[in-house]
Amino acid sequence: MASFAKNAFSLVGIIVLGVLGYYLFMMNGASSLSVGDRERLNEAQLASEQFLKELHALEDIELSDQLFVDARFRSFVDFTKPVESLPVGRENPFAPVE
Repeated sequence: MASFAKNAFSLVGIIVLGVLGYYLFMMNGASSLSVGDRERLNEAQLASEQFLKELHALEDIELSDQLFVDARFRSFVDFTKPVESLPVGRENPFAPVE
């Protein structure tokens, strides 16, 4: 029985190595661009150019800090309340519950 298991594991190992070798061999051959890939590359290039145009448009925007020195802004009242410190869980959450 041990020899049958040894042979089965060897056969499975050889099959896995064969499939892995075939996959790597096929991936090496698929590295050239096809017509569909070139079209997608052109679409990606156009999208990146559009993104860069919009980025440059955003970089041209200048923000003014005059709002923060305005008397109306300074007249706002802060109504926030401090957050109370509450106890946080157990020291070890994986310890058994007693």
